[in-house]
Amino acid sequence: SMDVESIAFDDCSVYYENLQHAPRTKGFDPSHIGINKLNGYLHVKCFTEDSINVKLHNISFEEKSGLTLSSLSTSFLSNKEKIEQWEAK
Repeated sequence: SMDVESIAFDDCSVYYENLQHAPRTKGFDPSHIGINKLNGYLHVKCFTEDSINVKLHNISFEEKSGLTLSSLSTSFLSNKEKIEQWEAK
């Protein structure tokens, strides 16, 4: 078992590929996501077997389609019944 309270992202890359779908040639493709230059902080307030409460701070990235997020800070709670988001900036 390991407890993690916060994670810092510094110029990270994240990829998701659903090989059951052919890649799109234009625009954002949810089946083939390529995120680069991911930066920011994730603070885990609570993480249990059935819920998570986290705060994201100053998240930024570039997606291969050209989609760019320059700065996002927010908090959210997710459990088996709902997802709540608040404090988006």
